[in-house]
Amino acid sequence: MSLSTTAARGAFTTVFGQWIKFALQTLSIVALARILTPDDFGVVAMVTAVSGIATLLADFGLSMASLRDHLISNQNKSNLFWINLCIGAFAAAIVFIAAHPLSIFYDVPAVEGIAQAMAIIYILQAFNAQFRAELSRSFRFLTLAKIDITAQAIAVTAAIIAGIMGAGYWALVFQQVSIVTVQVVLLILFARWRPTWPKKDPNLKSYLRFGLKASGLQFVNYFTSNVDSTLIGKFIGTQPLGIYNQAYQIFRVPLQQIAAPMTQVAVPILSKISDDTTFEKYVLRAQLILSYLLIGSFIFAISVATPLLAILLGPGWGNISLVFSVLAIGGIFQALGYVYYWICLARDLTAKQLKVGTISRILMVIFMLVGVKFGILGVAAGGSLGLALNWVLLSIFVIPHARLSVLRMIGVTMRPMFLFLIIGASVFAFLQWLPGSVTDVLRLTYCILLALTLMSLAVLTIPKFRIDFYLIISTVKSAKQSR
Repeated sequence: MSLSTTAARGAFTTVFGQWIKFALQTLSIVALARILTPDDFGVVAMVTAVSGIATLLADFGLSMASLRDHLISNQNKSNLFWINLCIGAFAAAIVFIAAHPLSIFYDVPAVEGIAQAMAIIYILQAFNAQFRAELSRSFRFLTLAKIDITAQAIAVTAAIIAGIMGAGYWALVFQQVSIVTVQVVLLILFARWRPTWPKKDPNLKSYLRFGLKASGLQFVNYFTSNVDSTLIGKFIGTQPLGIYNQAYQIFRVPLQQIAAPMTQVAVPILSKISDDTTFEKYVLRAQLILSYLLIGSFIFAISVATPLLAILLGPGWGNISLVFSVLAIGGIFQALGYVYYWICLARDLTAKQLKVGTISRILMVIFMLVGVKFGILGVAAGGSLGLALNWVLLSIFVIPHARLSVLRMIGVTMRPMFLFLIIGASVFAFLQWLPGSVTDVLRLTYCILLALTLMSLAVLTIPKFRIDFYLIISTVKSAKQSR
């Protein structure tokens, strides 16, 4: 099987699986938003905003270090597994011990029990890391998709049942613990790999060096991405944090369902390509497809935010549609930077990305500190401004070192950006024109039909969009035929 076919097949399988997960997560959002209160979501978000750093500590970038080396030995994989597990146990212990101080920081007693219960997650995630990398390195993306879908389905079902039975915020805790527990069981069953006892290996140092750089970047990104929740929880309260957290979770859906999972496809593929011309060809195609999928998703979601969130969450969620729209603007720039992340991993530019990212993320924190004075909307605006700045700095100071044309990458992005800005503006104007008596479901349905009509007209009448459309269709066909 050719490299291009493998890439297309992996992309298709991963995206298809993620959209099934998206349907399950949507079901979870719709159901739990009507069973639980914003305070329930807020108190759990207080814990995950701080303790989630343990997830990154448990992985320590070693899954990426393993993933990018298709010639890694079984002993090295085993060594990395045991290192992950030890770090994961350490991270879990830190979270458990820090539970009480964390509850004092927020002045919310419930935080202590939640943090202690969630500590086990970090051991389980550390256990998963090398098993997941093994499946990705072997291009067994369909197996990974099945595992993730099964885990998501079981966890969503368990959370909804727990919520109906009156568990309150514990339903959300149970959901998160259930996902990683099911993943552990299924990964062990299907990975076809078992770790051996650790042994001394001189090659281990190179993996640890790469892991340190990769995890440093992830730490910076995670810290600044969760400062918003920490600030809101500390200075504004659980209910506003619950509203903000739900807006943030929905805004993250396109990134979580498309861009993030594609990393396990893109990194092993791009790491195999040494020729600059071929590398750029793959990168530009990835940027084009992600631009159509992600930029289109964010702009359309902004244009229909009011009926969309009313359908998903129901009443009682305040100005969540406005908060969501501000976050989604930043999501556009975050989506543009995902291919940058793949490039830096494949070309070992994570150290440069870390330097630039640290500067932009420090500025993001400053923006959010200023924004907290204006409530959750100000925090959202500060975060989005920081994401836009980060993309600009990476474009100027990092990507040229990968021997790629930044102008070509931006040019590929501008076509879908231009198209969806026109479609989004048209949909928003149409939405304002509709009479108030029209139900939210019908309003959203009309907007979807209008967006599809305008997109079809663009493809039929403008050659550039038609070429892009055929390129995406051919990629999907190639993926389906190779299954």
